[in-house]
Amino acid sequence: MILNSFVYALSPERPDPVPIIDSRNLYFPAIGSSLMLVSLFSLVFNKNKKMIIFFVSAFVTLNIFWLRWEINSLVSVAQVRKTILVQIKEENQKLPDRVIFYVESDKSYYGMPETEHIMPFQTNFGLNLFTWYAPTESFPSGFVDENYRFFLSALTEEGYREIGLRGFGYFRSFEFLKQAVQDNHLSSDFVIAYRYNSGTGLLENISGEIRQKL
Repeated sequence: MILNSFVYALSPERPDPVPIIDSRNLYFPAIGSSLMLVSLFSLVFNKNKKMIIFFVSAFVTLNIFWLRWEINSLVSVAQVRKTILVQIKEENQKLPDRVIFYVESDKSYYGMPETEHIMPFQTNFGLNLFTWYAPTESFPSGFVDENYRFFLSALTEEGYREIGLRGFGYFRSFEFLKQAVQDNHLSSDFVIAYRYNSGTGLLENISGEIRQKL
């Protein structure tokens, strides 16, 4: 399991090494670990069934408490994410044909370097915004390739793309945002900007401020 952890942490499709392993990648190692524990208990406590029952009961109880804690933690994170997306959608119910989201954060998450400030999402926030708006916006299929990969796939990736009369972009860096606006001859009115405070969990609309800077 330890060796597999290094393999998953350094696996392709990651922008850099991230020591966070998806739970689905631990299913098979968990089976082997369970068999190893059972064998170990059998060897050590072969003549003491009460001791086996005690350790198994303690192990199961510990796992139940850990599972409850993990579920509560995931629910809490999911609520934060939903609140962010709902606020953005409520304040921008209809997107312009060409839109760029610019979102600042004050914290790194999920193993990212301290200098990589991202939103509290495990996938690219631009992808989350695109998916969130897809049911109500007529996005052309060109934003997703034949392998169903969105053009902003890596967690830290930024960029802007136009397909026909529609444009969509997401940036965390103001300099990259400014360059994209200039290169694509876009109006600053197409920029929707927010600032996320990880301490308070509040999302501030800074569209006016960023448009003036552009």
